Amino acid sequence: MSDSSLKTDNKTDRDMKMGIFLATITAIFFAIIPGFDGALISTGFFLISFGGLLNFLAIRFNGGRMPALAKNLHWKKTIESSPKHILLNRNTRLKCLCDIIPMNRDGDECMGSIGDLLIKHSVWSIYSGLFLLGFELF
Repeated sequence: MSDSSLKTDNKTDRDMKMGIFLATITAIFFAIIPGFDGALISTGFFLISFGGLLNFLAIRFNGGRMPALAKNLHWKKTIESSPKHILLNRNTRLKCLCDIIPMNRDGDECMGSIGDLLIKHSVWSIYSGLFLLGFELF
């Protein structure tokens, strides 16, 4: 692996930092509102922020790209051609935070991370909290 594959461009790095910052500020905002009884909502925002932080750590410690486990040759070719992913190997850091969990996204098999699972299930926590508070979203 060359040194150039470990470098991130400034825009990607800045975007990741901004996303983590905004998610954290939002979680803190909902957690400290006086009289806000939307426990599911504030818990959901906290878990989204935590899931984003876990993804950020995996990406940051692996040269700016998320390592992913390839189950078959098709996935290996897809990961190799992706600008956002690299193949998981023995040099990968924080393997437990990388895309190693088989998931189903819109009927398509894919790999996800523990951070992805937290984010995905937190969205439903927020939706449930809003519904219980009387908001109708759909």
